Amino acid sequence: MAPGYFRTELLVDGSTVWPELSIDDYAPRTAPRTEGMKGMNGKQPGDPAKLARALLTIAGQDRPLLRFVAGADAIGKTSGWAPCSSSS
Repeated sequence: MAPGYFRTELLVDGSTVWPELSIDDYAPRTAPRTEGMKGMNGKQPGDPAKLARALLTIAGQDRPLLRFVAGADAIGKTSGWAPCSSSS
């Protein structure tokens, strides 16, 4: 499964351990990424109830999908992936 962002409590401070900027060479990339994720909390585009229903449906199939991309934001990042069907 390749999920996008879903409106859960994953990005709240109590659920996530944010990295310390201990390596100077990585700080210019890590700091904006961390702040961007923090700013996304509560604004994630995916509906967790829809995801749960989809996963239960897939789990109940005789031949479940081998690959499942969930969320419009994740789908937009998979353009280089080879297609995969449930019959593969």
